[in-house]
Amino acid sequence: MALDNDAQQLASYLENILVQLQDPNNDVRSDAEKKFEQTKQHASACLKALVVLPHSSQNPVVKISAPVLLRRNGVELWNGSDEDSRKAAKENLFNVLRLEMNNKSIRKKICDTLTFLSCNCGTVNDQPWPELLPFLFQLMQGSNEVEKLCGLEILCQLVEYVSSTWIEPQLPAFHNIFHGALSSGQPQLQAVALRATCGVLTTIESSLCSHFQDLAPLMLQTVNTLITQGQLEETENCLQSLVEVADSEPKYFRRVIAQYCEFLTKLAAQVNMEEDIRQEALEFLVAICEKMPNVSKKTRNFVPELVRVALSMMLELEDDPEWYTVDDEDEDDSGFSSNFDAGQEALDRIALSLGGKTLLPIAFQILPHFLANQESWVHRHAAILAISQIGEGCRDQMYEQLEAVVDMVLQRLQDPHPRVRWAAINCIGQMCTDFAPWMQQRLHQKIIPGLESLMNDTANPRVQAHAAAAIINFCEDASPDIVSPYLDGLLRKLLELLASNRRIVQEQAVSAIAAVADSAEQYFIRYYDSFMPLLKNILYSTEGQKPLRRLRGKVIECISLIGVAVGRDKFGGDAAEVMDLLVRTQSAQLEPDDPQAAYLMQAYARICRCLREAFVPYLPYVMPALLSAAKIKPDIEVADALEDSEEDSDNDGELDTFRVGDKRIGIKTSMLEDKATACGMIACFASELRGYFYDYVEEVTKIMVPLLKFLFHEDVRSAAASCLPDLLRSVNDKFRADEQSRRAVVQGLVDYMLPKLLEAIELEPEPDVLDVMIDSLGECCLLANFPILSEKTMTRICLLLKNVLQDRKSRLEDLGDEDEEEEEGGLDEEDTSHAKDEAREKEDTLLDSVIDCVASLIKTHTSVGFIKALETPLESEGTSPVSLLTVFGEMLSYHQVEAVERKAAICVFDDIIEWGGEEGRKYIRQILPALDAFVTDKDANVRQSAAYGLGLCAQFGGTDFASFASSVGQKLVNYLSWRGAYTSENMNATENVVSALMKIVEYQRPMCDVSSFIDPILNNLPLKQDESEALIAHELFSIWLERRDVMILGQHYERLLQVLRITLQIVGTSLLSDTSNCRLVNFIKSLRNESTDLQQNVLTQLDQGLQQKLYGIWNES
Repeated sequence: MALDNDAQQLASYLENILVQLQDPNNDVRSDAEKKFEQTKQHASACLKALVVLPHSSQNPVVKISAPVLLRRNGVELWNGSDEDSRKAAKENLFNVLRLEMNNKSIRKKICDTLTFLSCNCGTVNDQPWPELLPFLFQLMQGSNEVEKLCGLEILCQLVEYVSSTWIEPQLPAFHNIFHGALSSGQPQLQAVALRATCGVLTTIESSLCSHFQDLAPLMLQTVNTLITQGQLEETENCLQSLVEVADSEPKYFRRVIAQYCEFLTKLAAQVNMEEDIRQEALEFLVAICEKMPNVSKKTRNFVPELVRVALSMMLELEDDPEWYTVDDEDEDDSGFSSNFDAGQEALDRIALSLGGKTLLPIAFQILPHFLANQESWVHRHAAILAISQIGEGCRDQMYEQLEAVVDMVLQRLQDPHPRVRWAAINCIGQMCTDFAPWMQQRLHQKIIPGLESLMNDTANPRVQAHAAAAIINFCEDASPDIVSPYLDGLLRKLLELLASNRRIVQEQAVSAIAAVADSAEQYFIRYYDSFMPLLKNILYSTEGQKPLRRLRGKVIECISLIGVAVGRDKFGGDAAEVMDLLVRTQSAQLEPDDPQAAYLMQAYARICRCLREAFVPYLPYVMPALLSAAKIKPDIEVADALEDSEEDSDNDGELDTFRVGDKRIGIKTSMLEDKATACGMIACFASELRGYFYDYVEEVTKIMVPLLKFLFHEDVRSAAASCLPDLLRSVNDKFRADEQSRRAVVQGLVDYMLPKLLEAIELEPEPDVLDVMIDSLGECCLLANFPILSEKTMTRICLLLKNVLQDRKSRLEDLGDEDEEEEEGGLDEEDTSHAKDEAREKEDTLLDSVIDCVASLIKTHTSVGFIKALETPLESEGTSPVSLLTVFGEMLSYHQVEAVERKAAICVFDDIIEWGGEEGRKYIRQILPALDAFVTDKDANVRQSAAYGLGLCAQFGGTDFASFASSVGQKLVNYLSWRGAYTSENMNATENVVSALMKIVEYQRPMCDVSSFIDPILNNLPLKQDESEALIAHELFSIWLERRDVMILGQHYERLLQVLRITLQIVGTSLLSDTSNCRLVNFIKSLRNESTDLQQNVLTQLDQGLQQKLYGIWNES
């Protein structure tokens, strides 16, 4: 390892720098950093020197820190070095590792550096140095334990960088090495072999994991050995590795799940074991529940034992005096142990994974005994909080006994121990969220008085504050009519809490008042004059008081919510003073961590909604801060993923850390939340103010469009996407009297927005964000109200939407594969995982957005070739060319797709027929058989869409539909005789059937006998539930009456009474357009000219209300 003179001299110089970099004196460290930056200019010498220092130096500080500094600067030094220096550095790095192998701490640092450099410097085709693999095998197959340890440690780190394709050829050799190490009886070697095995399992393709199946029992034995020998740090590391496998490759444990679960439940239950070890064991078990719910249910005693362990951890709680003295909601978790938190979180996740059918019988075997334990408050406390934790996951089953459960919890509001009372309040609040609005509608008379009573618990301010907090939960889903009877007493109590000398009580009281006002709406007007002066006074009296910043923020929130609740007329008198206060607060140079900032942004948006155009004068004061917050660049820390945690900066939990490739990225979360809030508020302003916001459109567009691809926060991307249509609305409103200018400005905006929006759609990984982006695309096309897309762009959109649908299909297939594999073994059908239900709901919402977007494009771009774009075969990666329309056509397969997809495909073809002109009409013959079949589908939404489509075919199909008209019409008549057609869930479909029949009568009458359709139609009019279809059907009805259609009225007016009843029910209502209403009014007036006998015969049979309405129309001038 001889160094040339330059490198030797530099090595000596670097020793001093490395020592100074560890100096506690900031000035010394800063000077050393500058010197090192200068040294890096001699890259070749610096690279070689840093490589050898871990061996050549005698200073322990230098030996440890040199490889760390090399890893952090290695890429830069490598790129700046000549080829000979790189070759020498590479050789020396291998040699230094061999020479320092017996020094565990130095060995670890060198292994980290070797792994990093070999995967990031001088690589070919993203593969590690070719010398690394032979070196690795030499070590792992070496003659002594240290060599094997060193080789396996490198492999543990290497899997963080390499792909499955690099590992796959080595699998047999790796298997033999791992098996030997795990069977060696040497705990240290077994531990690192376990971690290496897990690293490989989480890197290779799932199908290859079975090659390591026989190692699973050996890994469990290794954990047992480490525990027996007291090697607790290694035990925790190994458990963490097993958790990663359970999370990414849970099926690997399928054959040994019983052994793992038995061992780890016992480990998690050991009260004297280290907390972190118990929590990692619990995490493994919960991960298995989440990933393999049915296997978990099938494994004997697993779920009952796991629930008992989670509940037992919730008992590990002391009556900490600190719990009673907390006066800041940021410290609301004070007084709880980490084991308690772990047990509580586990119950929530178990419930969401396994559902109520499995969990409730187990839980309610245990919880009543806990609740009955009068000697132990922790048992009662755990039972109550357990109920609140499992409620969401067990929602469907718990509804059956919900009132009894709530009564059981309400009894604990009077528990002798304040912490149990607090838990009961917490449970009620959570259940008000999980079981809304049932709780509010059915149990308000029990819940509100119960919570009010605990607001009197002056000896326990946390109980008082939590009672107010639960009122917030209750009010979020309570209607004004439910809340209004309680306003006097509830607001009186909250006013008393506001006078408390405890900040936590005051803050929750203000938030509760805000929630009550938000829920009560106009009922709050009579309390406005009592509360608004008081709240304004709090803002005046607390200006500049740092400890009260959160209280001020909540007061700001409260004032704005009250303003929205009572409306502009009542709030308008205080609005100017309130806005002056808010602007003054904002102008006071708020500190970066001031909670008032977020409250201000949201308050501005609410007040804007309340005042509308009256808010415009405040925009110059409000917008600069919002724009600055939206533009703020995230505070990012990037580190090598393998860097030791002790080297990380101290971020006090403010950084959200995640992996991107081989880097660990930390971002200040509060900054991201503020950015997301600002983007949402700007979107709100644009939506509410329309043309008045135009002056900000250009600047906001330039901010929002780049944020469509903001990697670090999905709410920012969603807000940016949702804002784009609102900006176009602003332009439309501004230029509503100047179409030429409107089009020019819209086209300019669209030309800037859409390319970036399409790029964002292509890259977006989150279905719920993708949903917003696709909605935005469709809305922009509709709002432009003229063709804004080129032929190339339309084709690109079709390809993007096709890819979105294919990706959606793949995700759903993955969920389906999990369900099928979990159901093996003859299990009864159980609750679907809550997480899977949510995932499927997101996918269904995404599908709806795609359909809506396609509809928007059909409506706006058929004239410039969009139907052709739909029909164009498009090639996606790994698939043959297929058109987007073909993808929709495949969704019409009755047996192969879900109802939501059948409905989606029908809607697309409905839109093509309705809006696609002559190009669209050619699909009528192709789609008719499917519509005819689906009009009796088991799903009501599918039937509705099919019936609507049949009506369109009758309207636009002409002779193409004529041969079907009679049979389709009879099928629709038969449908109307089905008893189930008139249930609430089926009425929309039924009304579309009626409307379709009416279109057959109107448009196909010359081609078939429709006389038998008239009575079924009139017997089902008027339509009331599907308002959009009602307008269409009632328009036809009005046309028939305008022309005195004999088929409708009867040759001798024998149907006049029935027709008049229908007419009088809908005239003057929202179920008619103005034109249709005018037709019907004229028809009614024309009846005055009929014979007296006819009038008397009809009028006497009308009920009194309809008679009065008739006479009222007749008496109009």
